[in-house]
Amino acid sequence: MTEERRTRGTTGRPRTCFCRTSRLTTKRKYLLLIAVTSFGPAGYKLYGKACLESLLRHFPGKVIAYVEEAIPEKDAKLEVRDFYSIPGVSEYLSKLKKKPGTDGVGPDGYDYRFDAYKFCRKVFCQDHVFDEDQYVYWFDGDCVVLKSFPEDFLKSLVVLPFAYLGRNGKDAYTETGWLGFNTRHSDFPLFRSRYLSYFTSGRIFSQLKGWHDCIAFDFARQGINGRNLSPDGHGMGNVLPKTVLGAYMVHNKGDRKFKAAA
Repeated sequence: MTEERRTRGTTGRPRTCFCRTSRLTTKRKYLLLIAVTSFGPAGYKLYGKACLESLLRHFPGKVIAYVEEAIPEKDAKLEVRDFYSIPGVSEYLSKLKKKPGTDGVGPDGYDYRFDAYKFCRKVFCQDHVFDEDQYVYWFDGDCVVLKSFPEDFLKSLVVLPFAYLGRNGKDAYTETGWLGFNTRHSDFPLFRSRYLSYFTSGRIFSQLKGWHDCIAFDFARQGINGRNLSPDGHGMGNVLPKTVLGAYMVHNKGDRKFKAAA
């Protein structure tokens, strides 16, 4: 059960806080497996609801959803969290609002590759969960799980500190619609120390390949051995269908989300 209350964040905007008033009284049935996702109010209606329903049906663990407005879903293994309750997130977004161009809008119009204001949010959500369990899996809000993941299968993907969907090519970067993390691996603390801080330190703005989470992830993983689920991936295509994940889920990225919702 959750209790809603309206508060006002450091940005001055009203927000909904979700205060959990009761917890499961059973043993931690979902220990060591957490799925994390996030979406805004419009995204919830368009694709987030379908993502959540599929995770609740097919993910063998706890599901955490970071939202900006209350949603109606209730389930024993679902925890809905106020995105703006993440420490430091409101302050960082306020700082970005004062830095022209960090919302992807430049002299030639909008370019998603430079929308740090939007894409930093995924990294804040992920980092906020890293201390809670060993195995953490990120699903973009426009992912849909088609059949149940075996628990052992998911764990086998993250024997190393992280698993990812790599793409090769001059201007290519990792596809981060799905990520897996083993937070207890000895190399994970180094990765984590570089990841969110690439945004918050401002270092991400020192290069022009992009100011989004894929660039932050690729920076953080440098010199650390992770499991690339798509070693033959090239260019900027959707590599997930050709990986072991393709039998279990789809990622309706880009315009695919609008076709899926039609």
